[in-house]
Amino acid sequence: EGIVDYIAVTAALVKNIEKIGGKVVANARATGEFVYNMATGDQREEMNQSGLIVDRTLDELAETGLETLPSKLVAPPRIKGSPVHLECKVFKIIDLPGDTRLASHSAVIGEVIGAHIVDEAITEDGIFDVASLKPLSRLGYKDYAWTDPSVVFQMEKRTPEDLVGKPSQAAE
Repeated sequence: EGIVDYIAVTAALVKNIEKIGGKVVANARATGEFVYNMATGDQREEMNQSGLIVDRTLDELAETGLETLPSKLVAPPRIKGSPVHLECKVFKIIDLPGDTRLASHSAVIGEVIGAHIVDEAITEDGIFDVASLKPLSRLGYKDYAWTDPSVVFQMEKRTPEDLVGKPSQAAE
């Protein structure tokens, strides 16, 4: 915990069912803050169950047995047991169209102002070994996956910054 510097903007796609109960987007709109809590393969059932609760009068955390921790820089709490928490200020919320009111979604884009990462996920070189945590990813429909460290590989990638001050190669 505590390895915090300015981190690039991150995005989370959150189901927009505010009118019948979804709280995440409504709270982000109202407060300008949110916390990304990384869900892992071990937490998939709780993550799935929390997404099924649409009654605003119910406490999703109590219903799923999840507990909270206070955040350091924003008001929304962190989820206890999540190995990574990103405390964020809302940068922009983009409402995406859907076929029905229940099928609409919102992309919540935030500036990360605080990061908490479990020590076990930091290598001796100080690198965040994200694959070791087996984070969940939504593939679409009812399909999910987690990253397995055995399938992670690295590739050298050129960035626009690599080209700064270099002559254009478009004419070649």
